[in-house]
Amino acid sequence: MKFLQYSQYILNKMAFDERLFRKEYRKLIQNLSMVETHQLNTWVRTHHKKIPLYPSGDVG
Repeated sequence: MKFLQYSQYILNKMAFDERLFRKEYRKLIQNLSMVETHQLNTWVRTHHKKIPLYPSGDVG
């Protein structure tokens, strides 16, 4: 399994909690290339539209 696919798998599992989803997302993108990060962002916007990656006021 490629790391991008693994990242999608993990984020699907974390989708029940927005805060946890964003935390895992930030950890995962540290290990992806710029192209893979762009692909993951597109995937998140398509599959998890209701979860903002960087909501206002979120400091981590």
